[in-house]
Amino acid sequence: MKEILKYGEVDILFVGSSRVYRGFDPRIFENHGLKIFVLGSSGQTPLQSYVLLTRYMDNLNPKLVVIDLLPSSFAIKGVEPTLDLLANDRIDKLSLEMAFEQNDLMVWNTLIYASIMDAIGKHDDFEESIHKPLNNDTYIMGGYVHKDPNFQKEVEICEKEKSEKWHEPLDVQLAYFKKMISLLERSKKKFVFINMPIAHYNCFTNNDILERYIPESIPYFDFNKLLEFKDSTDFYDKFHLNVNGVQKLDSFLLNDLSFLSHIKTEN
Repeated sequence: MKEILKYGEVDILFVGSSRVYRGFDPRIFENHGLKIFVLGSSGQTPLQSYVLLTRYMDNLNPKLVVIDLLPSSFAIKGVEPTLDLLANDRIDKLSLEMAFEQNDLMVWNTLIYASIMDAIGKHDDFEESIHKPLNNDTYIMGGYVHKDPNFQKEVEICEKEKSEKWHEPLDVQLAYFKKMISLLERSKKKFVFINMPIAHYNCFTNNDILERYIPESIPYFDFNKLLEFKDSTDFYDKFHLNVNGVQKLDSFLLNDLSFLSHIKTEN
């Protein structure tokens, strides 16, 4: 978050959960003449996406906004990602809006504490290390978190007869999804929705659960259908691409999708 104010304008702004900040490597895009920023946060729901876009879209002034739609993020209240933003980002009227929407004791306690820390300048004093050896993570300028290639969890393989289902979205998240669309339309920003790759995608019986809520005028790309990913070689856990998967996805974006070729012609 501290990096945003001095980062400058970008070609592409990616928004979403950890799938996003572990999926788009600014260095790969830079090699193709594109500057990106990944405005991701762990467990990010449409509520937090709306807040972050409202706060920072003008600073980054992207030519294109790419928003990941994770079905499970629509089906949770989102207390933990709210706590994350309260603890690590600015405190403003949007912080209060999140607190009222959550109406959770932990959220109110964190808001009060964070407001005090913000008032006395402690937020500005904190410096976070870019290396997290215990997590095998390294932060890369531009919002990307690089996972050590040697780190690998055993990716669960679902049984053929087993069927998983995404839960239905909550009304509050659908409301903020609509608010996010309105915000982007008012700003006259070009934007698209995506569905990031996951392991054993075919084990879910309702992967199209969010498509009914996407206006027909807005492009939507499900990378699980557009590109072949292998559970054993492209993911380090169920929801996150490894280095090999990131290279595959980002290269695909840079070479094959029309909305990115449109941006290239503007540069």
